[in-house]
Amino acid sequence: MKYFIHSAEIPRKLALRYQKPINDATKAWDNFKGKTKVQESLIATQKYLCPYCEIELARGEGEIGYHIEHIEPKSKNPSRTFDFSNLLVSCFNEGDEISPSDLDRKPISCGHAKKSRFDPLLFIKPTDPDCETYFFYELDGRITANPGLNDPEKLAQVDYTITVLNLNCRRLKRERKDLIVEGFNIVNDLSGNQEALSYFANGELDEVNGKNRPFFTTRQQYFQPFTRGRQ
Repeated sequence: MKYFIHSAEIPRKLALRYQKPINDATKAWDNFKGKTKVQESLIATQKYLCPYCEIELARGEGEIGYHIEHIEPKSKNPSRTFDFSNLLVSCFNEGDEISPSDLDRKPISCGHAKKSRFDPLLFIKPTDPDCETYFFYELDGRITANPGLNDPEKLAQVDYTITVLNLNCRRLKRERKDLIVEGFNIVNDLSGNQEALSYFANGELDEVNGKNRPFFTTRQQYFQPFTRGRQ
């Protein structure tokens, strides 16, 4: 999970719609014509990554697409349907939702796996400043609780969030594992050349054209120790 801060500039159509009453949240959202501008604003702020799983947000052949996600679902709190601070862009196209009982056999994760499930006392949000500190990425690609966590309440939050977002589906575990294995192969090859090793590690974490590389916090966990000149 990657932390992000919403832009202070709220898309105009969203701000105007937020001021109006809502009778049917789902219908009101379906009829809202300002989604494109909202997506553009959020994607740039999110550095082109899904904040939940950190894959690249892209559309086109071979891509899984993306959609606007309500952190607190419309069904739970209709009043936040057009609240900019409650929105993010999550992976998977509209219409890819599945039932919780299908999570084990389908690779869908994040917003469309979560659907309307949301416990405000348990769900860790990407807009929480300390959200990244809750998680750890194992060598086999699993996301788990940070080994430094010993608070039962925080451990319960981690377990709930990972489960609700299906962050350990086979697809994500495989992609994280491949990233870690490939990265350490390069680290081993460059182990005798500190300058080249640092160049590689910095490249894993550098922002390019406003974008972070996929699985940014996984890269940060494993490759930041090899960087130079970074905090």
